[in-house]
Amino acid sequence: MTLKDDFIVLPDLTTPCHPHIRNNSHFYPYFKDILGAIDGTHVLAVVPVHKQNRYRNRKDFISHNVMAAVSFDRQFVYIATG
Repeated sequence: MTLKDDFIVLPDLTTPCHPHIRNNSHFYPYFKDILGAIDGTHVLAVVPVHKQNRYRNRKDFISHNVMAAVSFDRQFVYIATG
């Protein structure tokens, strides 16, 4: 967490449209205000038996839920774990 400001830069209202979107007439009308993409996944976790209930997911295996936002330059701009 202490290094997050060195490696993760959040976009703001002044962030320009990515050239790949701006220069493509198929993408620009629909994605001109998009800064990136968000997706989530479950990462397998190894935790002590007494804590496993809190990490058990709906498919009944032990995992850690991770959501990430990625810019069009393939850089992580946000990560949430929980």
